[in-house]
Formats: sequence, C-alpha cells, structure tokens
Amino acid sequence: MYITRDEVQRRVEASAGQLEAALGSLGEAALVTATQCQGSILSGAHPDLAFQGTIPRLLDHPAGSGSVGAPRIDMRSAGWEPVGLGVVQDLVRVTHIGPRPAR
Repeated sequence: MYITRDEVQRRVEASAGQLEAALGSLGEAALVTATQCQGSILSGAHPDLAFQGTIPRLLDHPAGSGSVGAPRIDMRSAGWEPVGLGVVQDLVRVTHIGPRPAR
C-alpha cells in the first residue's frame, strides 16, 4: 500500500497534530478492508479488482470507527540513521536467471 506524504500530512493536521491517530486510521482502514476481502488479497487479485472498482480499495473503509483500538507508536531512535550503500544495493538487486554474462 502506498500513500503520499501530503495525504499523511493532511490526516495529521485533521487529527490536531496526532500522528498516532492519523496512522491508526490508515492502518484500521487497511486492516478492515483486507479482512473483508481476504480471498482477493491472498490470491493476489486485489489490486486489479480494486482498480476496476469491483471491490473496495484498502483505504476505502471509513476512518474512525475504532474497531481495532487506539494505536501506539514507539520510536527506536530520535532521528534518522544513515543507510549504507550495501543496504540500497540489496534492496534493488536483480537476480539473474541462467548463465552469467561474460564481462
């Protein structure tokens, strides 16, 4: 699931600056919708069906019903830590199938 930074910011502002409430409502919406559509989620068909409008998108569930309880956010660090080039390379590595090309 992808959500833009601007949308998160809008939700934080709408919840009086409470990041937990903004992220909690997104998580709740995704969880409730995924539970209702679990067959399509597990089969991998959900993105296509949601794009076609056949089933709800993950964030279509109305926010704020409180059905999953209040979220809590714990931070491991007060700031960002640098990510090494090795981690980035691992994230974008493409596995070559077949014989390796000659160099």
